[in-house]
Amino acid sequence: MSTLDTAINSFSDRDYTKSTFHCTNYLFNKSKLAFIHLPKTGGSSLHKLLTKNHYVDLFQNICTEGVHRPISKKCPPGLYKYFTISRNPIARVWSYYQMVLRNGAQYPYNYFASKGLEIFLENCWEVRNLGCRYYSGIIGKEPDSKSFNIATKNLKKFLFVIRFNSYEKDLLSFLKSHKIKIDYIPHIRSSQYIEPTKEEIDLIYSFNRLDVNLFQDYL
Repeated sequence: MSTLDTAINSFSDRDYTKSTFHCTNYLFNKSKLAFIHLPKTGGSSLHKLLTKNHYVDLFQNICTEGVHRPISKKCPPGLYKYFTISRNPIARVWSYYQMVLRNGAQYPYNYFASKGLEIFLENCWEVRNLGCRYYSGIIGKEPDSKSFNIATKNLKKFLFVIRFNSYEKDLLSFLKSHKIKIDYIPHIRSSQYIEPTKEEIDLIYSFNRLDVNLFQDYL
């Protein structure tokens, strides 16, 4: 199966039953570190790094192809170990939008993205407060104050948060703290695109107020 086919199957999984993406009911051993990977935060580089260097067995939600999963409702933070990569939600959503446009008509949500940013935001749930969804484990409905509060409480129990803007430094520190010997931390930044206008920034913010607050206060 091609990378595009995998993406289509995974991101079209509205009820979270056809793929391992977005699943909230998985189990893992308490000795493992579970990676919560929001799209467009640099997680693909991390997947490739850890699989290439044969450290997969130490982690949950790490594989060659990459996987996007929220926290597990069966394995609460605090009792189980989690880490994530944080990125400014405005930049993350804009990068996601550009990726969907770039990958053509077959790519999930391209139909909506081709009609403009607002239509895309209205029809793609992965670009509406995804941080609150993933860190709370409540992804099937629009985030609200309840899911925001759960997300903040869970994040405080995360083992580590790697900051996108200091990716290499933070990741190296994280790996060293767990005695994982990888000296070179490549961060794949292959995409170039124009910066959003003020109007586009404001529009993204209007759909991601909770994530922006989460990022500013807890990430």
